[in-house]
Amino acid sequence: MDAELARLDAVGLAEAIRTGQLSPAEALESSIRRMEAIDGDINAVIHRHLDEARASTDSLPDGPFRGVPMLMKDLWACEAGRPHHQGVQALKDHGAVADRDSHLVEAYRDAGF
Repeated sequence: MDAELARLDAVGLAEAIRTGQLSPAEALESSIRRMEAIDGDINAVIHRHLDEARASTDSLPDGPFRGVPMLMKDLWACEAGRPHHQGVQALKDHGAVADRDSHLVEAYRDAGF
């Protein structure tokens, strides 16, 4: 099932969740398994907040993409309280942390991601 879900885009996943073919928790767990299977080769996911993601599946906003898992890259999408390096080693070394959610993160959350 993970391979089938990995082929779906966000619209397809949202439709599967909206029609009850898949729960947000199932979509998340499938995405986590996929990430863990391939991230060792590509090293794209630096910070993992899996427990928080799992806890949020019961309280997602009702946007068009409700329950569709999504990774936040810290280039423009900064999240309050999370490391925010923008790909810059000096910021990483300094321990830069976002003091607020960016407008982009707010829009993603409103959409249900």
